[in-house]
Amino acid sequence: MAKPPIFYTIGQIQFNPVLGMAKFVPDIQESLRSSFPDFREENIATLQVRIAEGSPPTQAITHRWHFSDLKKTSGYALRPETLVFHTTAYEDSDHFLAKVLEGMAVVTKFANLNYIESVAIRTLDAVVPEQDLNVRDYLNPALRGLSDGLDGELKRIVTESLWEIPPHGVLISRVAIVKGALALPMDLFPLPLELKPALKELNVEHALLDNDRQERERFAFDLEEIRKRLLIVKKGATEAFKQTVSQVALNRWS
Repeated sequence: MAKPPIFYTIGQIQFNPVLGMAKFVPDIQESLRSSFPDFREENIATLQVRIAEGSPPTQAITHRWHFSDLKKTSGYALRPETLVFHTTAYEDSDHFLAKVLEGMAVVTKFANLNYIESVAIRTLDAVVPEQDLNVRDYLNPALRGLSDGLDGELKRIVTESLWEIPPHGVLISRVAIVKGALALPMDLFPLPLELKPALKELNVEHALLDNDRQERERFAFDLEEIRKRLLIVKKGATEAFKQTVSQVALNRWS
């Protein structure tokens, strides 16, 4: 498409936990530094509740390391069991998938990974209508919701679909119609990358399309097998996107 509405893309690979990942981070950072020089470490506190009666909750600290480019529009986020490549400057699927694989190659070079648990791609699209159209004109009629005929002011419409795709696939597809600022999902807030200025200033009725396609199956670490599964999940996310929008939308974006 000449004018794709995609504004944030995530590729996530989950692998065997590496409890000593911190000791490999300096070498990983040095390998990524030429393209992703912006580095920061993040400590995340989580509350763990024990089922046994009388056991008090405990706090656990997990680490996440961020490697971003100068403009903070693309980068990696590494945890002891996952690597994410994410971008707000999506070019095309070939470039995106290549960056996911490049990151995995760097991590396994130093951490010597053993197996993969899951491969996932999540795409977020902002549907902002042109002046001669309503946001619902861009959506599949099944996703437009109850939009008129009631008293009061409609604030939002949210739909979610969960698909199991044999033998090991899952697709979660969400559509939200919102009036106001960009409807970022809560699990992604605050976004660690920079959005395009027009989206930062957004304050109109728009739709957010959120498609998350995963393949959950353990297999021995192999970059070629990871690539094959990335192609599967990317195709699934793209197909879900096309099912959520109308022909009018595809014509406007082509």
